[in-house]
Amino acid sequence: EQTNRNPFPTTVSSPSPITPRFTIASGMSTKNLQAGDRQGAAARGPYDDVEPVAYHSDALEELLVRAQSWVMATDNLRNNIKLVIQAEKECAQRIRKIAVGQDAPVSFHVTQRPCDEKGVTAKDSLTLAATDCFKTFPNQLAARHEEIAKALSAIESGKAKEVQKAAKNHKTTVESTVVSLWESVAGTRDALREKAKTVKSTEAAQGGEVDVWLLRVQEAAARKQERTVSAAFCQQVATLWTDVRQIEEGLVGRMGEVMTALLSAQSGSLVKLDAEAQTHCRTIRSIDGRADWLLFSTQPRVAKSINAPPAQADWRSWSGEGTQKALEDEAKGNLMACGGDGEVVISGLLQRQGTVIKFNWHKHFFVLTAAGFLHYFPSQSECIPDASFYLPGFRVELGVEKEIMTILLHPKSKSWFSSGAPTKLVVQTDSTSQTPLAEWERALSGFAVPLPSEPAPEEQ
Repeated sequence: EQTNRNPFPTTVSSPSPITPRFTIASGMSTKNLQAGDRQGAAARGPYDDVEPVAYHSDALEELLVRAQSWVMATDNLRNNIKLVIQAEKECAQRIRKIAVGQDAPVSFHVTQRPCDEKGVTAKDSLTLAATDCFKTFPNQLAARHEEIAKALSAIESGKAKEVQKAAKNHKTTVESTVVSLWESVAGTRDALREKAKTVKSTEAAQGGEVDVWLLRVQEAAARKQERTVSAAFCQQVATLWTDVRQIEEGLVGRMGEVMTALLSAQSGSLVKLDAEAQTHCRTIRSIDGRADWLLFSTQPRVAKSINAPPAQADWRSWSGEGTQKALEDEAKGNLMACGGDGEVVISGLLQRQGTVIKFNWHKHFFVLTAAGFLHYFPSQSECIPDASFYLPGFRVELGVEKEIMTILLHPKSKSWFSSGAPTKLVVQTDSTSQTPLAEWERALSGFAVPLPSEPAPEEQ
């Protein structure tokens, strides 16, 4: 995009020094001809009244401008090559910077990768493909850009420089030849005309009669000599024209060689890059997720777990008397038996009456400990109780009637946040329980006093 300099300029400023066009002896130049009698000129032809020196002089001027345009073309050619070289180097630097920064473009957690016989760490196919895509291939791409820049630098300092030098030498040769031809013909013509003027002025100065015949003879001789010089000038211009055409053919051929070398340098590197890209595409197509997972599972830390026999139900390493008790209990996992012997006074399933809706009964697992705590749990397998009461902290009243036991817990101390009302628990035995209600009454009697009996109506 930066190569916006036209290698072949269509317009070139006039070179300097440029000698003005000749004014022929009859006083008519190419400019005068255009402004003269156009009808007569058209009938006679464009150059009938113009000496050949005039339009051969125009040809010389065009040759000089053409030679200068060749210098400009070769200058632009080298500048364009330099811009391409600079772009290739900058592109290579940016790509390589990205590729170097990508230490692991795509990686997965693997603590210990297995190694082959040579000690080379194995990598999964996805990691290899990602490394090819984001690291290896960008590095190769940067290398191809550097290779192109290097090849273009050799062309720029070699063939392009040579053709630029040839164009400058051509311009110098054309300039010197044109100036020499102009000075030669102009000097000779001017000298002859001055000689004719001198003859006339001499005759007039003598005061005698002027010999018209002699003047015409001398003027004719000068005119003949001038024509001879002009013809030689035209012949030399024609020869120079032929020589310049041959030189330009050589310059065209050399410019073509430069541009062919430029394209070959770039296309050759792109062919290599295409082959490398095809190799990486095959690597990407070979991604195998199943093989990658197998590679992950073969690392020692994972393989030991995968290849081990299935774990037993009680796979943990038990410790402590409580866990040993739960492990040895017939009902495995009975955590209520972990407290040890003598810790539990009585335990079993009881149904608790709802506090709001009296006909609702809720099944709980009750436990009375030797320390005086009464707990009830959602089930025997749960370890977090729904409620816990420290019986020594209450004045406990106990009563049993019709297989229903009522427990009233009166707080011994009152606080600002308690109403002082007793907590009432009404329970009955569950059909699946093996502990009769009488045993619960005996166990709780050590912490309670009997409920007062119902008073007679007259006493009320």
